[in-house]
Amino acid sequence: MKVADVVLQLKKIIPKYTNLLSTHVEASNISVVSDKVTIETVEENKIKKGDLITISGFNFLNPVAYAKQEEKTFEFTTSVVHDLTMGFQEFVTIRSPDIEVSGVFKLMSVSGRNTFVGFKIEDITPTQEQESYLLEDRADGVNDVFQVSTIIDSRVFEIEGVFRAGRYDKGEAGKVATNIRIAGFAIIDRALEQYTELNEEDFWLFVVPDRVETPRNPVYSNDGIASPSGGEEVRVRLLESFSVYAVTSIKTDPSGIKSIDVCKDQLYFSIMKSLFNLVPDSGLASNEVFRIVSKNHELFNYYRNLLTYRFEFEFSYDAHETDGFTDSPTAAIRKIDYVHEMGTLDTENVTVEEIDPFDGISNPTTKTNSVVSLDIQRKEKQVEQGRKK
Repeated sequence: MKVADVVLQLKKIIPKYTNLLSTHVEASNISVVSDKVTIETVEENKIKKGDLITISGFNFLNPVAYAKQEEKTFEFTTSVVHDLTMGFQEFVTIRSPDIEVSGVFKLMSVSGRNTFVGFKIEDITPTQEQESYLLEDRADGVNDVFQVSTIIDSRVFEIEGVFRAGRYDKGEAGKVATNIRIAGFAIIDRALEQYTELNEEDFWLFVVPDRVETPRNPVYSNDGIASPSGGEEVRVRLLESFSVYAVTSIKTDPSGIKSIDVCKDQLYFSIMKSLFNLVPDSGLASNEVFRIVSKNHELFNYYRNLLTYRFEFEFSYDAHETDGFTDSPTAAIRKIDYVHEMGTLDTENVTVEEIDPFDGISNPTTKTNSVVSLDIQRKEKQVEQGRKK
């Protein structure tokens, strides 16, 4: 797992739930084409080219072409292929001028990329628009972390990427977060040193890697099986840990209680929504699926005007034979299958199969030969040697 991946995940999710670690600007207009998003803010912003921003809460407006109703169950057909998946989305929202259609629906089934069935659980005030729309937080939408590519003026900037072109609605949850105060460091001491030099007073989060170890138990020296002689699979169980440190100035909070309460409540909630149950990349060839779990969180340090709170996380995974060295032959493989009858004069049915390891399409070449008894050959050779003498 890479520290940079954890930092990026925190930057992507945390601004959705708290303003403690970023500065939010209000967007008045957002225009999306296939490779570019143009954002205009209500007020002048201090965004510069190359800055990272996090966009969240902007929904793609997918036009609803058809709606069939049976009491509270509706079958919808969208004009653009939707991004709904059973088991991933639980509820969907339809915005419509029709009071019967406008509402929140529990997703019942997804029969195709343009159709789905929902059960209405909540009414929403009808809109003044002519069309009905499915509100989607799409994988190919604009909600993610981006680097600003172009500054148009003090209120307008652009980002580049691959997007679903169309109309987007920010609603009440739409946010554009800048100046995201999350970073990765090799050791926490260096992070605290940098924080002190910046003379910061706002909250920062620092991601720091911890030890990767093999767990031990009273039965085995570790959870790995080192000898494959009995046919066991060679594997090693690994535990990898990392910590997220929340750092803040307590010049206006000498007791530190307010800062600790913020860490244990608001920040812990936001960090858990970002990391708990996340499936990161193990970095191994087997790429086994494992999930991040939360361990301890506690006050790490309180020195002068600086308070540091630590959140510990851990995940386990196995290293398998496929992740290590494999002693495989480089020559052609031969499999000899034969029947040898002891106590008789004949040894027959010798089958030799030649298998070309580089040919995965054609069938192996098979040769079948019947040979004279090895005992007869041996006796004939002894008689011949006797004549020569």
